[in-house]
Amino acid sequence: MRFCDLIADTVPTKTALQALSWTRGVYRYMCAQQPAFAAAVERARVIAQHEFVDQIPEIIDSEPDLVRMRERVAAIKWTASKLSPRTFGDKLDVTIEQRVDLAGALAEAKERAALRLRCDPSPLIEGEFETVPSVADDGSVDTQSVPPPIPDIFS
Repeated sequence: MRFCDLIADTVPTKTALQALSWTRGVYRYMCAQQPAFAAAVERARVIAQHEFVDQIPEIIDSEPDLVRMRERVAAIKWTASKLSPRTFGDKLDVTIEQRVDLAGALAEAKERAALRLRCDPSPLIEGEFETVPSVADDGSVDTQSVPPPIPDIFS
């Protein structure tokens, strides 16, 4: 598609529309009514963004004016970070997009537990709990844990 080729070659949208004699309305209609066209335009924009970023070394080597060179490179880097933040952004995206089936995970855990019970030769111990009388109930006193008295140094 000629329009996508122009966009991928870093031609601005307005210039590409003029080259094909399209109006903005035709472009919007195509994007809204043709999902394949809109997806192709987005892919072309990603390619164009990579083309812009690939121009940075050429700009650094060929631009004699240091201030102009810094501004051009900064503009390309800023635009790339805004249009393709996942690729050229400053932030590290650590979003996890994996889904876990909890029902399946629980079923697998139950299988592993059942397998372990079948493989483990030690029998289960059944029993009841009894309350143990407290030490304070039988009147005994722990004399070893009591600290020695502090001597009175002022008498």
